[in-house]
Amino acid sequence: MILLPKGLPGHMTSRSTTPIPIPGVELQRMRSYLAPQYGSEVWDQEGVRVLVVRTPGEEPDVVNDLESAVEYLSPGDVQVEHCLLVGEKRVTAVSVTPLRELMEQRLRLDHQVATHLRTQIPGDRGHIVYRSPQDPLKMTRLGVRIQKSHAREVDDADLDAAADAIGPMLESGQYKNIRAVYILGAQDEVRIDGHVFMQDIRTRWEDDSRRINVEAKQRAEEAEARQRRAAERSAILHDLDRRFTAHAPRTTRPHVGDEVDRIVGRRITHTPKVGSTTAVTRNSTRSSELPSGGGRPVSLDPITDLDRRLRAVGYETLPRPNLPGHRVDLAAERTDGEAQRLIVRSVPHIDMATARSWLATAKTLGVDLAILVAPTADDDAQTAFIATNVQWVRPDAFDRLML
Repeated sequence: MILLPKGLPGHMTSRSTTPIPIPGVELQRMRSYLAPQYGSEVWDQEGVRVLVVRTPGEEPDVVNDLESAVEYLSPGDVQVEHCLLVGEKRVTAVSVTPLRELMEQRLRLDHQVATHLRTQIPGDRGHIVYRSPQDPLKMTRLGVRIQKSHAREVDDADLDAAADAIGPMLESGQYKNIRAVYILGAQDEVRIDGHVFMQDIRTRWEDDSRRINVEAKQRAEEAEARQRRAAERSAILHDLDRRFTAHAPRTTRPHVGDEVDRIVGRRITHTPKVGSTTAVTRNSTRSSELPSGGGRPVSLDPITDLDRRLRAVGYETLPRPNLPGHRVDLAAERTDGEAQRLIVRSVPHIDMATARSWLATAKTLGVDLAILVAPTADDDAQTAFIATNVQWVRPDAFDRLML
């Protein structure tokens, strides 16, 4: 017989004992087959119900093991008269009162988690990995939404669909330690053991025919997505120049750089009229410099760098767009975010005349952001940009751009 302390309100404080009819041989048998990580069984004989919980250490840690064990138990498991924590070498009897209180807390948290998961899974089918900020144990949980009114109606079709969705990600870190799974029906939910659920998902996913079919479907979807993105990019680039040009005045003579760009495969030298200070020599298939005010060349390196950075954050870009009457080195557009349409120009220095010209260009073209790249800027030019959609950026400060 095992002797259990009686009259324990929360922790073991009394030394008086009452015999519990669990033979030592039976208890040793349970120790051998229950999972070391809080495996449990309700021993029920002659009207006496005893919850036996296996704990991972040599001897039970009453406080920590109770808090951890409640995550592995079902609500019905705590409806017993006695509880035994069974370690490798020692057995500790505890009152079921604190275990019932912990179960009530867990059930409240389970309901909060399930309610939150419903708001995070769109549609009537899907899944999400979640850690509750209210959970002191920071357990990894999984919500699985099914197309049923009640969670108890879950069937093989639902589990097969979950395996198709989760299977490809089984080896990723967040799926390796799922402790609790919430099956979410339209009207209710049920929590099941994470290890049991994930083992079932793995078994279904490792079926060769299922995995091959899912992977083939994924490859087809990825190819379709690549084709769609390419078509969208082509459409955006085609439309980008048209939309910018639509804002430009039609009566202004095109910029000399645009005249050069329209001649393909030839090396053109444009000689300015008497009194002009601008001269351009350019090969149409390769350009290393762009003209700027005062006849001083501006290296394209900053524009190339900014072009790369903009494309990295989702912009479609168009170098040197055809904008009659406006000098723009780079135009860019994306479908979301605050600055969806922007233009860029690089100059050696920003004086007040350059600032006024760029402010007028930004207004005429109706862009969200007009970036002027230059190493230096006069104070009055910087002041002119305050509370406008024009931003001065140094070539070495692109990392500070907030797009």
